[in-house]
Amino acid sequence: MMHTNSFDWFRLARTKGIGTKFLWDVYDFTSKESLSLSDLLIDDKINALSIPTKLRTKFASSLIDQDYEALSKAYERLEQNRVKILHVESSDFPKRLKRYGREYGIPPLLYARGHIPLANSQSISIVGSRNVGEEALLITSELAKGLAREGFNIVSGYAKGVDSTAHLGALEAEGTTTIVLSLGILNFEAKKDFKPLFSPYNTLVLSQFNPTDKWLARNAMARNKLVCALSDAVIVIASGQEIDNQGRMSGTFDAAKSAMAMNIPVFVLSPQCFAQPLVGNTDLIQLGCYEILPENAIQQILSKLERESIDTGKQLSRDVVQLELLPSA
Repeated sequence: MMHTNSFDWFRLARTKGIGTKFLWDVYDFTSKESLSLSDLLIDDKINALSIPTKLRTKFASSLIDQDYEALSKAYERLEQNRVKILHVESSDFPKRLKRYGREYGIPPLLYARGHIPLANSQSISIVGSRNVGEEALLITSELAKGLAREGFNIVSGYAKGVDSTAHLGALEAEGTTTIVLSLGILNFEAKKDFKPLFSPYNTLVLSQFNPTDKWLARNAMARNKLVCALSDAVIVIASGQEIDNQGRMSGTFDAAKSAMAMNIPVFVLSPQCFAQPLVGNTDLIQLGCYEILPENAIQQILSKLERESIDTGKQLSRDVVQLELLPSA
């Protein structure tokens, strides 16, 4: 197997005892010293560099017992499944994550299939409950379609309910979507409704987890932070209260609070759109999220983003990019 920087990042990420914080520490050091991770894995360079003791000790204790042959086979399996590694030193790595990744526990390495440029496209995420009524799903679909037609890539978490409806709405409008998984990318399966809509140009699948990981509730919570970090705005369709009577935390509410902490605009569907107003939606609006109604939501979102682009001096570009084939699952 050809030795590459992507393999080195994969190798380090799969090393026992090494977590997200250490991976970011490594990047911070290599970036400061104008090096790559591969430089640190060359014995002569390690000995010559002024590597902080903490990093040097961790490298020595963690890498020495690696099963290099097993790691090589695992990496080859990714290549055979057309999975690409987006690591923080590569130009394809989402630029937003360099701002948010460390603080929110998002690793500097993602696994990707599909159209890679969507990782850095103008994107809006749509999030919400798995269990909502047909009216809320219709609103979700129409919002996703309208924003996709405006040139935005639609990001969501591929769960049933709001997530899947948002993805499907974007694809039905001949737009693009990013699917952010709460499991390993080698366990990704195209749902029945999605298969006819996948085309050579419209989807990116991302995972921050080890490629063979199964679904876990804690992964879903972590995934929600990545959904937000990839986006220029977040739309909440339906949220439960932050913590319910059984002590369970709402993933949607947590995602909205994470987006607010990231200074990403959060738009929340008005509670009056529901026969029984949702406590989570009401609470988020009281926390400072923007309340929207279906009839003027898209214009309100676009106006807010246009104002922010003027304030920051950045041009809001929603050109639909040229796309490539999404491999079949």
